[in-house]
Amino acid sequence: MKLISVIVTTYNWPEALRACLESLFAQDDRHFEIIIADDGSTQDTHDLVQTLKSQSPVPLKHAYQADKGFRAGTIRNKAVALSAGDYLVFLDGDCIVFPDFIQKHRELAESGFLYRGIVFY
Repeated sequence: MKLISVIVTTYNWPEALRACLESLFAQDDRHFEIIIADDGSTQDTHDLVQTLKSQSPVPLKHAYQADKGFRAGTIRNKAVALSAGDYLVFLDGDCIVFPDFIQKHRELAESGFLYRGIVFY
């Protein structure tokens, strides 16, 4: 089974990030990692990530860059460089996912193709 890397972009909204990460912690499929792509958040976000690392059922990494304006693309690239997965999923830090989110992406994954969109129930 191939490893999926979920890259979660965030900026200064730790409450939303917590909800997002808790939804990822509740996944049925646990063969994935999470990389937080932090575009210059304050210490509150850093502290939250450090706390949640110990609670995470999957590897959790934190890519950070200083706040020099909106540079989400740059921090996503840094997060990709930290990833170990064979398949990348990009998620905004204010999104809450269903427990089968990773499973559905695994089912849709196909080498050489990009899957884009949101699955609604």
